[in-house]
Amino acid sequence: MRYVINERLFMRQPPEGLLAAHVRPFGIWAFEQGYSKHRVHRRVVLAAGFSQWLGRRGFRAGEVSGEHAAQYLRHRSGQKQIDRGDNPSWKQFLEFLRRGGMVGAEKADSGGITPVGQCVREFETYLQDQRALAPTTVSQYARCIRVFL
Repeated sequence: MRYVINERLFMRQPPEGLLAAHVRPFGIWAFEQGYSKHRVHRRVVLAAGFSQWLGRRGFRAGEVSGEHAAQYLRHRSGQKQIDRGDNPSWKQFLEFLRRGGMVGAEKADSGGITPVGQCVREFETYLQDQRALAPTTVSQYARCIRVFL
């Protein structure tokens, strides 16, 4: 039985687990953002796997955090090849869920961050999430921008 995301993308079976109802809307949103069919498929598969993993572990929606997604990626890395876009993909899925009120906002660091540090952090997030750059490249760019600012 195929599960339709939209007219361009199908899954072999419907997603299961805690966040299953949000996988299809996330896939539609990703297409609207201009991602290719291949990239949307990777995002949808990752989101569906995360949903199923959460369900098997008995989590509830209010308990889901970025730490759980990191745990899932570590779990997944032992079973499947990790794509360099997987880390930004789950961050996008979590942000999508936050905007929908399914997942609470991440707690802010208690240590005060300077305005320059905040700018550098936002730039790093942009490079990772939107440009999908390698971590070493991101850290090199972050050093340069810190000096510039």
